[in-house]
Amino acid sequence: MNRPTLWQMLRRDIAALLKLNLIFLVCCLPLISIPAALQAMTKVNVSLIEGRRTEPAADFLNAFRDLFFDALLHGLLIGALFFLFGYVAWFYQTMHLEHNLILIYLRYMTVLPLLVLYCMSCYLLTINCKRDFPRLRRMKNAFFLTVVCIRSTLLCLLCGGIFGAIVFLGMPYSMPFLFVGAFSVWNYITTYYTLPMITTFL
Repeated sequence: MNRPTLWQMLRRDIAALLKLNLIFLVCCLPLISIPAALQAMTKVNVSLIEGRRTEPAADFLNAFRDLFFDALLHGLLIGALFFLFGYVAWFYQTMHLEHNLILIYLRYMTVLPLLVLYCMSCYLLTINCKRDFPRLRRMKNAFFLTVVCIRSTLLCLLCGGIFGAIVFLGMPYSMPFLFVGAFSVWNYITTYYTLPMITTFL
């Protein structure tokens, strides 16, 4: 039996995603809860993609409560790495290198760790829902899948780039999109592409 296409599944689950986006935004109001909200949203989306019966609000809140501290630890670590790599990238992007091709090349390469970390985060959110591994092993597996599953990694990167461009370049006109379904649809798409890789390799 062929797997339904992404478009078919989005049409099937769009009502649930609209509800999920709203409750996600509400639970993100205290910033410290953002990692748990992301993890809970991924857990609901895994259930939707696998075709299991789910109630978005109730399942989200249960996962949010159960996974809060584990997600917070991951969130603090990933957030610290994003800050570190982001600072390095910003520092080198602002340098005036006066046509030194090697240094210019190295400057643009400072963005690569940020892209890898973003893709790792997409895999890690799904791994946390599907595999009860020790924390360090989950992170190693997320890096492994990022490197090995090039097609899924590039699709996650493309998804993040498209949604990021729509949201940030479209401000303030993109605000309704944020509230209607931007976060839940983005997470649904990245979960759709990462879930088969986890099932296959882990």
